[in-house]
Amino acid sequence: MTGGAELPPGYEPPAGAFDRWREVGPGVLVRRHRVLDLNVTLVLGDERALVVDTHMHDGHARALVAAVREVTRLPWVVVDTHAHYDHAFGNATFAREKPGLEIWGSQGCRRDLDRFGTLQRTLAAQGLREAGRPDEADAVEDVEILPPNRTFTTDARLDLGGRVVVLHHPGRGHTGHDAVVEVADAGVTVAGDLVEEGAPPSFGDAYPLEWPRTLDALLPRLHPVVVPGHGDIVDPGFVASQRDDLAVVADVARSLPADVDGNVLVRAAARLPVGRAAGLEALRRHLAVAAGHDRPRLPG
Repeated sequence: MTGGAELPPGYEPPAGAFDRWREVGPGVLVRRHRVLDLNVTLVLGDERALVVDTHMHDGHARALVAAVREVTRLPWVVVDTHAHYDHAFGNATFAREKPGLEIWGSQGCRRDLDRFGTLQRTLAAQGLREAGRPDEADAVEDVEILPPNRTFTTDARLDLGGRVVVLHHPGRGHTGHDAVVEVADAGVTVAGDLVEEGAPPSFGDAYPLEWPRTLDALLPRLHPVVVPGHGDIVDPGFVASQRDDLAVVADVARSLPADVDGNVLVRAAARLPVGRAAGLEALRRHLAVAAGHDRPRLPG
């Protein structure tokens, strides 16, 4: 599976406030990590806190646990926005710190971690090693994969004490099981990798024809502050613009014959607003899905 891991080897996000909490709404904090430009969100209630995504391995997850504890001593509940390793492979670390931990995710998220988690771990480590990051690769190889133990299909409500958040699966897009977290009283939506800032959307596990429709369904529900899976905080206008780019990708993909020539595919990708590399990945993924080969593409 892919996530932030498809960023180029040696990629560094632009200068900014990394690896510290930023309050983006009342009681909603985002920690933007320099590693993979990954966002983790902390939502504070009166009785417990919600951690949205848990990072990529035990080392980063333990640092995240310590960062959460600097903010609150409340017990926590976890939600995975999707099953990619950079968002969900820290689950076991959080569970060891809190026996009986509730880990929430869509049904598809649990299914993909159950079915493909071990292979994802192997290939993610391989990709990190090839990118010259052997320490990260070793740490990923040691991960205990722990899928969500609480699931939902369309919506779920979590009571944090004095604050209710909504977990919502708006449709297939970046994966087949993306979840967003709505914190209405703070005016914040945590969108996961359905929205990317600072890098093109990732299409390795995507459903290119459906992604624009999924954002169409999500846009009316968005709050003023939108937390993407990677990159800086955005707003609904940014999401609408990204939706338009994805619609161009979908239109081109829809026009391709099943037996399209490789050179034609490359030329079509070069004209897409998401860029040649991401566009080529999107068009190839569409052809695979159209042929019935929609098993997740794991990193490597």
